[in-house]
This record gives sequence, structure tokens and C-alpha cells, in this order.
Amino acid sequence: MKRLIISSFILLLASCAGHNNIVPHSVSEFLDDYGWDMERMSPGDIEEMKEFHDHVRFYVADKDIRTVWAAYSEISPTRVWNGPIARFGVLYDPASKTIFTSEDAEIPVISVGQYIFLDLFFENYIHIPAAFQITIQNEEEKLMEFIYLEQNTSQGRQEIRLYPHIINGRSITLIRHKSWFRSDSSTRDTLFYGQYHTRTVDEFHNSVAESGNYHSQPVTERYVEKKELYPQQLLTPEER
Repeated sequence: MKRLIISSFILLLASCAGHNNIVPHSVSEFLDDYGWDMERMSPGDIEEMKEFHDHVRFYVADKDIRTVWAAYSEISPTRVWNGPIARFGVLYDPASKTIFTSEDAEIPVISVGQYIFLDLFFENYIHIPAAFQITIQNEEEKLMEFIYLEQNTSQGRQEIRLYPHIINGRSITLIRHKSWFRSDSSTRDTLFYGQYHTRTVDEFHNSVAESGNYHSQPVTERYVEKKELYPQQLLTPEER
């Protein structure tokens, strides 16, 4: 009976999403094309990461790492993706086999296994759907990872890692957001992706900071190295 209700809801969304504001048009088109049965979707292949482009962005938050991690791990997707660039579309929770949209009263916080579909808006006229799965949310390592779905335009993954630090007796947190990406267009990847991705990532981290009632600002890699905010012992072997 539960599966019948979910299937009926999927059919309802698929038939009306393009005619109302429940689901952004780019997301509803994406799901119309690839199917609303999200159990048939899966993360893309990221085995050969050396073939991907990469993009790194650093931020410094003026709160301790426990406070900052709580903001990232407890935020609602409708709040973190609610800006002029990235807008929440649909969340699919495989654990409960439930689809959530922005009109649902209770939407689960971000957690491992969820599929998230966003509407990205660039240059005031380009709408691009983005689809990924949350694959890691490790509190001990302060690490989150998203992997683009196989059906997404770009393939790759994004990794958010937090590092604790103390300046003048005050606890702060360094946030590193590293992305690996690849599409079927080298022009898009080399000329356009980086600048648009920077704006999207900035918006994401600003939203998390606002929800956690702390201040976060982007910093350069040179600043990170100069201030020694990047402890060597916390780097992965391939980064050392």
C-alpha cells in the first residue's frame, strides 16, 4: 500500500511539475527525461580522478569546529539551497523511499544516501539541473562528500572538510571545499565551470554560516599557507 501511494505521488509530480511551482522547471524536465523512479539512479563513475579537473575553495569561520560541523550536518536542504543561484528542487530519501519537495512541512536534514536535485540559475536566464548523492557524512573526520549522479551533465564529486585552529586564543575553523568535475565539453570545463562553481559554492557556505549564526569568509590558498591553517597531520596521504 505504501509503495502504491509513493508511485501515485510520483506520477502526480511528473504530470504537473511543469505547470506549477512545486518543482523548478529544469528539475522536473530532468526527472521527466530520466524517470521519477529514483531507485534506478546511481552515482557516476569516479574511479579515474586523475582525468577530472579540480577546483578548491577555502573559507574561515569564526566559530569552533563542533559548532561549524553542526551547522553543516543539521541544516535543511531547502534553507542551504535557497539563493539566487542554487534553488532546492527535490530530495529523495532511499531509507524511507520518500520524495520531498519545498512544499513539504517536514523535510529531513542532509544525510548519507539522499539524492538531491537542484535548479542552478546563471546569467539571469540559464537554468541548469544538478543531481547528486550525499555519500559521506563523517563526524569524526569532519568530512562530507557529494557525488554527481550518472545522469547529471557533469560527473565528479565534491568534498567538504573542516580543520580546527586557534588564533590569539580563539577557536576558528578552516573549511576546504574541493571539487573534481568532468563533462563532455572541454570548453565548458576549462572556461566556464570554475567561475560559476565558485559563485555557487560561495552561496552554499554563506547559507550554512547564516543558519549556524557565525561568520564565514573565503580566503586564498596563499593566506591559508601563510597563517599555517592547514595542519599537515590532517592531510590525506595523496595531499601531503
